Amino acid sequence: MTSRAPGSAGIEATTHVASTRWIRNPPLWIFLGCLTLYSVNGRSIAEVDCDVAPYAAWSLVQHGTFDVSAYPVTSGLVGSVVVRTSDGKLVSKYPPGSTLAAVPFVAPFAMLRVDPLEKRSRMRRLGKHIASIYVAASIVLIYLLCSRLAPSAAVPTTLLAAFGTTLWSTASQGYWAHGPAVFFLALALYLLLRSREGPKLGAVAIAGLALGMAMLIRPTTGLFALASILSLAIHRRWAGGILLSAIVSVMAGLLVSYNHHYFGNWLAGGYLAEIDSWSTPLRVGLPGLLIAPSRGLFVYSPALLLLPFAFNPLRRSGRLTSQTSGTILAWFITAVVTLFVYARWHVWWGGWCFGPRFLTETIPILAILFALAFERLDRRWGSYGRRLAWVLITVSVSIHFIGVFGYHVDWMFSHEAADMFRIGDTQIAARIRVLLWERPVSLAIPIVAVIGMLLYRRSGIGGPTELRLR
Repeated sequence: MTSRAPGSAGIEATTHVASTRWIRNPPLWIFLGCLTLYSVNGRSIAEVDCDVAPYAAWSLVQHGTFDVSAYPVTSGLVGSVVVRTSDGKLVSKYPPGSTLAAVPFVAPFAMLRVDPLEKRSRMRRLGKHIASIYVAASIVLIYLLCSRLAPSAAVPTTLLAAFGTTLWSTASQGYWAHGPAVFFLALALYLLLRSREGPKLGAVAIAGLALGMAMLIRPTTGLFALASILSLAIHRRWAGGILLSAIVSVMAGLLVSYNHHYFGNWLAGGYLAEIDSWSTPLRVGLPGLLIAPSRGLFVYSPALLLLPFAFNPLRRSGRLTSQTSGTILAWFITAVVTLFVYARWHVWWGGWCFGPRFLTETIPILAILFALAFERLDRRWGSYGRRLAWVLITVSVSIHFIGVFGYHVDWMFSHEAADMFRIGDTQIAARIRVLLWERPVSLAIPIVAVIGMLLYRRSGIGGPTELRLR
């Protein structure tokens, strides 16, 4: 008979738990699940805005410059998303952050081969995968933050953010600026809100870098940096406010220097020709971005209609300190300001996209508010409140599923600003027709996803942190 050393059973049990810890990890499964569903449609958005950043990242790795003139295919993009500078360089008209964010993913390819992938469509596909990774990581951060601020709403909020907003139908489907911008905003928000005692200086420093990167990607996100600084100052977190201001100022300086070096101006960058294009009346842009049948936020993500229920918990929730509530409110006000900014833009509807693309960067803070609203509905109305929320989440997810799997460009070719308000010929209806008549097999995907979630719940592998649907 073989004897066992004392305590060996405990050691073996500990080793087994450690070896299976990755299985008992909801964030990992959320990331992988999002990445799978973002990629399973097998196509990327055919939008020229998504094309140039991967080439610029390739050039940055190989030549140390943002100039893409070494790649002949980019010459066909001059006049749309590529600008020819006064010294003959070809550079993206967009800020440099998208290129910088793509470098870690493009570098392995660029170091192994001299030229980019043969076809522009393959570079576009590479860009889509990069965007999907950033968006999936953003969803994990939203889940982690909701798990602290509103635990019972973590799962429904995660599902809504991941699949019931433009994070799925737009940000994850092509390398727009939105995917990486949302990631850095979500990271900053997580660092600023994760501790009840307020962020420590280390967290503030990383949040500053994240907000700075978001600003390098989409300069309008600098409004969220300003909101964060003001929130810290109002709550007398002077050291954190000064540190955040310093880091964001340095990052803003890098953007200004880039603009001056390549475009000869300090602020407009590659948008100099459009600097006076804030011409849309608010009476058009505001309802367009909120309720237009073919672009409105509350049409494409009707679950967000519940947001007003969030504001009572901001005052009463025991999980929210004064500073946490203040930061959430500051970011929400910034989201409203962002709405007004883009409501004035001459292409307020966002061009070839599905849903209100220009409001994509507001999703992290809107998701947090939805989680608080969900908890209040649960406390106030019980199962009726939860059912209402789940119905609206289901409708939201269904709409963006239609947008992803019914994707086609014909409707976008023939519709402009005024068409966004038409009721009889909506973008959603056009994609429903494509989905039903050309890609009906796609309808099996949500069935498989639901079955997978149910199997995960019933398997017990989630352990103490198992995902729970209420």
